[in-house]
Amino acid sequence: MKAPLFSILHTSARPDKWRAVYDDWMSKAVRPGQVEYVLCVDPRWGFSLDPSQYDSALDNILLVQNNGRRCYVDGVNIAARASTGHVLIVNADDQFAFQHWDQRLREQYFDYRDDAEFVIECDEGGNEHARGIMPMPILSRARYEKQGGFVFFPEYESMFADNDFCESARRDGVVIEALHLLFPHRHPLFDASIPTDAAYAAQNSQPAYELGKRVYSRRKASGFAVAPPKRSIALCIPGEQFQGPYLDAMLDLQAHLLLDLDFEVMRLRSYTSNPYVTREDARRAIVNLQTKPEMCLWVDDDNVLSVEHFDRLLAGLDSHPETDGVSAWCWIHNDKKQGFMVSCGQWSPDHLHWDPFPASFAYEQGLKPFEVGGLPCILMRYSALEKAGDGAFLPVLDSRLEHGLMGEDLSFFRHAEAGGATFLVDPGVRVPHLKYVEVEPILPSEGKADVKVACMMRVKNEARWIRRTIESVRELCGENIYVLEDGSIDGTAEIAAAAGAVVLPSPFVGMGLDESRDKNWLLAEVIARCAPDWILMPDGDEELQAGGCEKIRRVLSTNPACDCFAMRFLYFWDELDQIRVDGVYGSMQRQSLFRANTEFQFKSYYSKDQTGNQNHVGLHTSNAPGLGGKVMSLNVALLHYGYLHREDRVRKYQWILSVDPHNEGEGFYEHCIQGDGLGISADAVLKHAGPLKLAKLPARLIPRFDEVPGPWAPDEVLQETGAD
Repeated sequence: MKAPLFSILHTSARPDKWRAVYDDWMSKAVRPGQVEYVLCVDPRWGFSLDPSQYDSALDNILLVQNNGRRCYVDGVNIAARASTGHVLIVNADDQFAFQHWDQRLREQYFDYRDDAEFVIECDEGGNEHARGIMPMPILSRARYEKQGGFVFFPEYESMFADNDFCESARRDGVVIEALHLLFPHRHPLFDASIPTDAAYAAQNSQPAYELGKRVYSRRKASGFAVAPPKRSIALCIPGEQFQGPYLDAMLDLQAHLLLDLDFEVMRLRSYTSNPYVTREDARRAIVNLQTKPEMCLWVDDDNVLSVEHFDRLLAGLDSHPETDGVSAWCWIHNDKKQGFMVSCGQWSPDHLHWDPFPASFAYEQGLKPFEVGGLPCILMRYSALEKAGDGAFLPVLDSRLEHGLMGEDLSFFRHAEAGGATFLVDPGVRVPHLKYVEVEPILPSEGKADVKVACMMRVKNEARWIRRTIESVRELCGENIYVLEDGSIDGTAEIAAAAGAVVLPSPFVGMGLDESRDKNWLLAEVIARCAPDWILMPDGDEELQAGGCEKIRRVLSTNPACDCFAMRFLYFWDELDQIRVDGVYGSMQRQSLFRANTEFQFKSYYSKDQTGNQNHVGLHTSNAPGLGGKVMSLNVALLHYGYLHREDRVRKYQWILSVDPHNEGEGFYEHCIQGDGLGISADAVLKHAGPLKLAKLPARLIPRFDEVPGPWAPDEVLQETGAD
């Protein structure tokens, strides 16, 4: 006669409770050496997955992870699959033992034959058996296998699962009544002094109730027929257009899933022009399904995944129940189709960027752990999406990154890692990545016509910087660079003409200061001369950041749904590697890129009807015409040299005060000379800025000079130049 072995299946949702339950059961067992304790945990509730955290002295504990749908039913069934005992006892955080429980059960109720099929109904103190429910099922392994290799029917999440278990056992005549044996069940339903918590709420949720009710009704009508439960998979297929090889592969795979593997297949196809939104929409669609899939297969529209590839990924996932996903080995060819960039790797030390595995890795054997990569082709358990959480694919912002944000793939793996998910890659599953299409947007109405951008500037006495300004925009604007020159005395006009700009003398010399008048004239002139689609308008002491032309061209080629872009505006202060960042200086954006349209006009910020502390009408003017449309931010910087030198700041401040001495709204411009020794302390808190704060620029934004120009040299008092 074979000695019995108990497997206690404890699905826990309370890291601070499970040990008390374990100690209670083991201390009350006559032969604890015959007890196997399977503890199924979920990191979502704060559990560690490190076995060493569960006391190495407890050598009868088998630790498994609830990485299916992470519900109670999955937890019990996962624990059961890992167990080896002849008798399975379903336990929870609120179910306890009585003295000598193992001996009483063994002596009175066990049939020791391997094919003995039975379910023991004991009392739990809540009179649940009167409603036909066994909250703590005790069943033989033969009954477990007869049911199809599960304790609770897998379509349930929690509620009605025990109804199904009990009623089907009664119909089959395998229930042994033992109601005189009491296993205390300390549940809020039976004891008002026990508080409910988040775990109770999750198990008894309304969606779980509605799902259970539907499944139970169907199962009861069928006589609780035992059939192998179907595995379920969601096919996530993001993309707009699909090539022939991809379609052939997906059709073959779907037929294989349905006919050969008898999977229940859910298809989710999504597409937007934004990859962050596309992936996040697909993730949310999956988690909002009434019946959650067991696993998800992500296959981008340029990956050809064969049936053999899928079977190998599935085998890898099934053989590693502790992991949340297995990725294929994908690559992206370079422009010449030589060499490739792989899809998986490890986080770099800064934990922002990732280091791809070397090419030699593709020829290694066996599954390997990876931390981050792309999502062109990966088979994941549903738990991976849940651990990653809401917003997993949305941009992760970090100022240390070159563009300030992560791609959607890196964002997902960062969120998944934080949620406790782990992934493996199979170097033997090498999936082609068909990135052979030209990455060039097509405008809806104009086909592939280039967007024409012109540059216009209204300048005076900018000889030190004007050449750099022109050269910084030439790649974007070509010959369409126009300079309205307002009577400079330092050679600005000659330098601009030599640099290739079209220099237009101002028709308003001697007619007083009016920036809006000058800019509106220049706007009409530029549109009449070259008919651009967009206009870029820097000042003569500004430079577009390195690479800015290409960034602007890409943005405009998408026909953006706005009329104007606000660009970052950086004030250099004393040194070329530092900028001012306090007050308005730290958040400055300027609307310097806008659609070309003569119906729009620049406007003065102030009215001629103002009296008293009147601000100068012609001095402060909008940075873009009054478009009345949508303005978007553009992560391209204008480097402003006008405040680099103390002498220039002081001179400009004195000139502005001479034009606009009573401007309380601007705080009398004191912030312009803060800390420059004119009685405005660097520590002062002013209307628009202060205390003075400087920050170092990243290396990619620091301009390069053979020789840095000094302060403006001529001794003449600045005339009406207009201020920044």
